[in-house]
Amino acid sequence: MGLVRDILLFLMAAALVTAVASSAAWWLSEPRRLRGALKRALGRRPAAELIGFGGAVGLDLDGRRAAFARTGASGRAADLDRLAAIELICDGHVLGRACRGDARRPLDRVPEEARELVLRFVFDDPRDPDVHVVFWRTGSRAPLDAAAQAGRGWLARGDALVRMQAAPQVRAAVIAELDEDEDE
Repeated sequence: MGLVRDILLFLMAAALVTAVASSAAWWLSEPRRLRGALKRALGRRPAAELIGFGGAVGLDLDGRRAAFARTGASGRAADLDRLAAIELICDGHVLGRACRGDARRPLDRVPEEARELVLRFVFDDPRDPDVHVVFWRTGSRAPLDAAAQAGRGWLARGDALVRMQAAPQVRAAVIAELDEDEDE
């Protein structure tokens, strides 16, 4: 009888330790904490997010805002109208770029020997002009091809965002030109 009781106590203690360890792992999970920081910075869940190594970015397309978070820090939001460029950087070299006022530099290929992929967001803000998010490293679970495809998607998204900024200026210029033609 004592042996059964000891086994049951041991099993209950093991279950309690497992539950506490699982709860701690969930609570300290970096992706969960970064998602929470993005949500707090935007005031809602981001429409698109990229969780990287030690940082994350999220976009609120309806509110035209981007949020950035670092591990151990609260997130901060930036106005997407101030976005000047998004660059995909591989081991310190720019492979692709979507930049306001310039033609898009598409991502052709990522070298097989790549060690790190970074997305760089450049803003018209002298206090904090750029944000880097490392989203792939050698040894990551995701294959390099999948990371390159994700980078292409973010470059396309960045290209659409910077084109949306130019659209009101172009529209205003066309309307002004039409008004001048009507006055003549």
